[in-house]
Amino acid sequence: GDNVAFHAYRAGRGILGGRQLHMAPLTWRPDGWPAIGDGRPLPPAAGALPVTFDDAFGGPALAPEWEWPGTHPPRIRVDGGLTLRAPVRSTNRAISPRVLAQRFDAGLLTRRLAGDRFTVTAVVDRASVRGRELAGVAVTRGGPFDIGGRSIGIAIEARNRVDGEFAAITEWRRGARPTERGNRVQLRGRFAHLRIVASGRRYKFYASSDGVRWLPVGPHWRSPVDETARVGLTVGGQRGASARFTRATLTEP
Repeated sequence: GDNVAFHAYRAGRGILGGRQLHMAPLTWRPDGWPAIGDGRPLPPAAGALPVTFDDAFGGPALAPEWEWPGTHPPRIRVDGGLTLRAPVRSTNRAISPRVLAQRFDAGLLTRRLAGDRFTVTAVVDRASVRGRELAGVAVTRGGPFDIGGRSIGIAIEARNRVDGEFAAITEWRRGARPTERGNRVQLRGRFAHLRIVASGRRYKFYASSDGVRWLPVGPHWRSPVDETARVGLTVGGQRGASARFTRATLTEP
């Protein structure tokens, strides 16, 4: 018999994971109209790869499930950790230095989602974040018309090396400096642990100095990111920003 390929939303998984590619038998009814499958939602295909992960970036290469949205890939190095550097676009000498300084190209490395309930965590090496660089974990749009356009997440900025970084909810928009939303939480210690807990479009943000005691950062937040979301590690805040991540995980209930 014939089969047909089509896109559909998976029942009970929300729209954040985007439309999924399905295949089903194509039959013809007595009245001459086509029928796809038996009208019931299709189960996941046997052997489908899970989206959950626990990556300590042991190397020597980045896992193939990581991807970058947009036409300017970040620079990466994997060697017992992930160094992520924002792409620096070629400069145009006709543009004034003041205008160039206002361009903040974020580096973004993402993984796909299967639904709208998940917990994503990233660990950032404090020593790798300098000046006004930002480093964190975010949920970003991944559709063909909004890739890299808008993200919401939690990030640290190295403003005070003695007292420790501040973790804050941060929103990114293409071509603009990240905007801080909500209150801050001060962190100490070598590593900053950052977390997003998503329930539908309701996000909660947490930060920790040790990965054990988690502090809430701000109230819950309604995400501006909707269909075809991705979770990602991000750096930005200044041109050529970079940071080192030692671990990233994604779990689903």
